[in-house]
Parts: sequence; C-alpha cells; structure tokens
Amino acid sequence: MNARILFLVAGAVLLAACGGGGPDSSRSLGVFEPSWEVCRDDLPAPLAIAGACPWSPISFEHWKNDDAGEGVWLRATFDFSAGGASARDVAASVTSVVGAWTLYVDGQVIASAGDAKADRPAPLQPVFVSIPPSLAERGQVSLLLHTWRPARLRAALLPRVYQNPVAIGPAAAVRSDMERERLAVGRTQEHWAILACLLGALGLYHVYLYRRRRELNGYLWYGLFLLALCLWTGSNALGRSPFGIEVGRIAALPGGLSTLAIAVNLEFFWRFLRGRAPSLGWRILQGALVLMALVHVVFGSHAYLFVVPPTREVLTSAAMLGGVWVAAREAYRGNRDARTIVWGTSAAVGCAVLQFVRQLSITDASGSSHDMTLVFLGIVLLVFAMGIALANNFTRVLENLAATHQAARRFVPFEFLELLGKPSIVEVRKGDQVELEMSVLFTDLRGFTTLSEKMGPKKTFSVINRYLGHMAPEIHAEGGFIDKTLGDGIMALFHTGSDAAVRAALAMVRALGEMNEESDDCTPRLEMGLGIHSGPLTLGTIGAETRLDCTVIGDTANLASRVESMTKYYGATLLITEATKVRLTSPCPFQLREVDLVQAKGKTEPIRIYEVVDAEPVDAQERKRVGAVGFADALAAYRRGEFLAAKEAFAACAERDPTDASARLYVERCDVLVEAPPAMWDGVTRLEGK
Repeated sequence: MNARILFLVAGAVLLAACGGGGPDSSRSLGVFEPSWEVCRDDLPAPLAIAGACPWSPISFEHWKNDDAGEGVWLRATFDFSAGGASARDVAASVTSVVGAWTLYVDGQVIASAGDAKADRPAPLQPVFVSIPPSLAERGQVSLLLHTWRPARLRAALLPRVYQNPVAIGPAAAVRSDMERERLAVGRTQEHWAILACLLGALGLYHVYLYRRRRELNGYLWYGLFLLALCLWTGSNALGRSPFGIEVGRIAALPGGLSTLAIAVNLEFFWRFLRGRAPSLGWRILQGALVLMALVHVVFGSHAYLFVVPPTREVLTSAAMLGGVWVAAREAYRGNRDARTIVWGTSAAVGCAVLQFVRQLSITDASGSSHDMTLVFLGIVLLVFAMGIALANNFTRVLENLAATHQAARRFVPFEFLELLGKPSIVEVRKGDQVELEMSVLFTDLRGFTTLSEKMGPKKTFSVINRYLGHMAPEIHAEGGFIDKTLGDGIMALFHTGSDAAVRAALAMVRALGEMNEESDDCTPRLEMGLGIHSGPLTLGTIGAETRLDCTVIGDTANLASRVESMTKYYGATLLITEATKVRLTSPCPFQLREVDLVQAKGKTEPIRIYEVVDAEPVDAQERKRVGAVGFADALAAYRRGEFLAAKEAFAACAERDPTDASARLYVERCDVLVEAPPAMWDGVTRLEGK
C-alpha cells in the first residue's frame, strides 16, 4: 500500500481514538472568573494590600511575563451578591499557577500552596478553597493573588500563570468544574501513558531484533529512538498528573528526554538512510545534545540556571533540520525508504504547526490546553513512517534472500537436500550422507570434442546451454534431478523408480531431435548416448569446510558411466543394465533387446546389458522388432560357442537392418573366434577400456 495512504489511515484511527476536539471549556452555572490586574513589583503583602503598587490590566492568554521578577501580585474584585451564590456555600478553585502562591480576600490569607522561602513550587493540581461566610457576606471583596516563581522556572520559559487562576461560585459548582478539569487532565495523561507503553514495547522489540541479528543496525537505533520517545511521553504523562507532583521536579524532564530522542533519531537517519555513522560535525552536535539531556535529567529544573533554553532550542532545531536534510537528500537520490520518512516527517511537522496555531487561537484556556490529539498524531505518524521504511527495507532483504535461495537451487539440487533430510542448505554439514537405492542416468554427446574445436568457445557454450535447457525439464518431469553436468554430459539421479529413469531418457532423445530441427544450418546436429544402472549408493557431501560438494559414491554410479560409454561400442542410443530391467514394472512397457554379457574393466562380475529399442528412429525400431527373434537366436548360439552358426544368423540380421551396429559387431567377433577358437568359453565379453 502507498505510504501516503497508510499515513491517512493511521491519522484517522488516532483521531478516532483520541477524539477530534478538546474538553468542554465552559464554566458551570454560577461560577465566575474575575478580571485581573497585575503588579510586577514584588512588594511586601501589607503594601500590596494597601494598594501601594502600580496596577495594570492583564490578559492571561497574551501575558508576556518573562521580564517579571520572582514575585508578582494579581488583583481583582468580586461581588458575591451579584454572583447570586449563598454566602454560606461559596468556594473558589485556584489552578494554573506555576510556582508558589498565596490567596488573600480583603487582606486576609485564606489559602496558599508551595513555599517561596524553601524554593518549593506548588503541586500541579487544582486547589479547592472555601470562602468563609463572614467574607462572602460583605458582598464586594478584593482578591489578591501573590505568585512566586523561582529563577530556574523563569529560565525554563515556563509561564507564571497560563490561564485565569481563580474561579468563584457555589461550592458544588466549583467542585464540578474541578472534577471536570481533573477528568480532562486524566484523559490526556492516559493517552500519554498508552502512547508511552506502545512506544516502549515497540522499542524493546526492535532492540531485540537487532540483538538476534547484528547486521540490522537500523533496528537498534530505531528501537532506541522509540525508547527515548517512550521516556519523553512518560514524562509528559507524569507532568500532567493530577496527583500533586511538584513542577520543579519534572519541569526539565520532557525537554531533556526530547533532546535525547532527537540525538538518537539523527543517528538513525544516518545509519539507516546513508549506511554509515554521522560525520564529525554531526557527532559533536549529538554529543552536545546528549550532554544537555543528561544535565536536564540529573539536575531537573535547576539545570535551567546554567543551560539557557534558547541554546537547547537552537541545537535541537539544528539536529532536526539535519535529519530532514539527510532524508531529503537521500530521497532526491531515489532512496524509497527516505521518501517514506520524508512523508512522515512532513506530516509530524504539520501536526506540530497546527497544534501551535490551535493553542494561539484559544481564548478561554480552561481545559483546552489538555487536548494533545495533534501532538499524538504527529508522533505516531513519524514513528509509523520510520517503521514502514524499516519494514520495506526488511521486505527487500527477504526478497533478496529468496532470490539468493532460488539462485542457490541452480547450483545445488534441492532434491539432494530433501533426500539428506535437510530442509535448508544452511543445515548441510560436511559428511552428511544417506544410503539409498536409485537409478543413475549418464548421457554424453557423441563427438562433441571435435565439434567444439570447430565451433569455438562462444558457440560451444551457447550449444551446451541450449542442450541442457532441453534436457533438464525432461529429467525433472519424471521426478529426477541433475546431480552434476560434465561439460556436454549429464549425471541424473532418480529415486522414483527405474521406469521414470527410462521414460526420462526416451523423452531426452525426443527433445534432442526437436532441438536439432530448430537449429540453424550453422549448428551441427547432435547425437548422444545414454546409460542407466540401478542399485544402492551413498548420497552425501564431501570437501572442506570452505568448499563442499554434493555427490554420490558407489559402484552403481561408476557402472552407469561405463554403460553409457558402451553405447558407442554397440552403436546403441540407450543401454540399461539387468539391474535396471528387473526393477521395471511388469509387463515391461518398453521394447528391450539383450545386447551382451559384459565384464567392465576393473569388475569381477559380468552384467547383462539391454538396448532400449524405443530410443531408435521409428523405422529402425520396426526392423529390430521384426528381427528380434533372429537376433536372440544368434546371441544364444554365440553364447554356446557355435560361432559359425552365430555368424550366419548375425549376418542375416545385419542384412535385414543395415543400421544394426550390434549385429555387425558380432559378425566381426565371430570371424575372429572362428579363426582362433578360445580354449575356455563362457560367453562373457571382457572390455579393457572405460
């Protein structure tokens, strides 16, 4: 599926899961937020209460208070009688204050949180404040809120008050508003926590993949990036917790962990997209980011006293732009994975911009700042894009592995592995072997050495490849497989029976005829001989640890090769041994003719060999079929030592079929034996050559 479509699907799913809008920001009926004025001079309480402070109107949504000192006073008036609340059931909620604070009503302290002297900010949770009935009965009262923010939180660029800090109304309505605020924060915290768990699980999974296969270094850095994001999202969940965690303890965690994630992500971009480590300049930038992250994590918000936030923003922006530059450059060069990552990065940046614009457009910040759907969406799309790129890369690796596997099949017969009981080539070891009963087929082109000298190397290779291309399918069609090619020769093994070997040999003869008909006038016509022997053999691997070969060892293979070489001597196309004949199904589906009783060189026992007449041209088949009885009678006379009678019978066969090379051979033998009869005769032909 196209990566862009996947991004749209992921975004739609996340929006459906997180909800498209923020929580309801309206106040309950009867709850009011007063309008405030600000005094930026950190005066003592008596002076502020007395009004000895220059007051100016304030809008919290646009209040730029970075130049304010540690202490700031806020003032407002509220008319309880106008609010319509009962004086005996009035309360206020104080929230959104970063640091310590104290609330005064008509100069009387009624609530406080945090400790300015002890440098302990207030917990990040709303505070319910009961208004004494004696104060509420006065009608219009003066509200003073003294906020204190230490220098380390100012350096962190955290706002002093990011929305209207006090809401006043009936106690039940105020509690309802606080509960709604708590639920809104809880939902956001839950989303951050779920995202952190998912990122952590995915990160550990990819690190585990790298541990199993160290060549996949992209998985390592992707996993570490996910783990860094997991810690970052977890710190955000902690920072938004409604359970009273002090802001000073966690103010620096998200910034530090996000810096660490950016440094790791830059490493991923280089390792995965460019296939190498970052250059020295980028290494220095990464080191600075990691050091800054450690400072934030170790020292908390105190880190902002000696790490100026603009420095962190500049370094992280440079790292992010560097990652985008690497991805864009590789995408321009045609890297498909880089293009996917560019799409994801662009989507994440777009979500961040939309979230920023959305926050700027908020006029009533009560609860709305907790809707982080676009942030979630941006993170997921970036992680999703990187995951797709890794998956696509892994898919290509598997495809290359499958192609390599298929290529290996052309060099190592996988039927060989199946007979060894090895499901994969990687499990084959030197010395693996198995004893089987098989039929072995040898073929050889007649006079090909002379032909190759005339054709030259290039033409010879072309002819051999065409020849093997016609032969191999016929062998495989009968369940056999090629053990090895011997130049213009073939050694094939059949564990499916002798019938299959003979059928394959006959099909190969027909295929060679078709090949000759398709050849041009410049290509000589080819002829071949085939020999088949059946019996037990050992199939296994031999060689050294660095170079193995699959082969068969045993007399069966050696004798099959000898039988093939006899085809030239007897002028036959296909010869089989008696061991193969007795393994054929009964009745025999082939036309056979016994040719001789032969003792091959180096052998002690003679074997009967048979010509498969079906391999000869059609007219020759008919002549041999008609003369089969006469040839058998002549061979019987020859075995009995009646050489003169045998000569006359073989001569009659040769006259009837001038192409019968075996009959002519026996006529020549009988001439010699008539002239010099042997002292002892057993009818066995002893061959001196291979």
